[in-house]
Amino acid sequence: MSEMIGTPIEKIVNFYTVAFRVGEGSDNEFMASDFAIFVDVAFCVLNEETGETFYTEPVTYSMN
Repeated sequence: MSEMIGTPIEKIVNFYTVAFRVGEGSDNEFMASDFAIFVDVAFCVLNEETGETFYTEPVTYSMN
């Protein structure tokens, strides 16, 4: 079993969309035909022994 390295004090969540197969529509505008939706989750962690904070590496989840 892994040991806790600190106390999470903040959760950072970022949503973003990536467009695929972009084509040209009417009036020379760009139109995306497919989208991929992603969510990144990371934490700000407080090390109670040293009082220092650090951010974990984000974990990316695909929502498709």
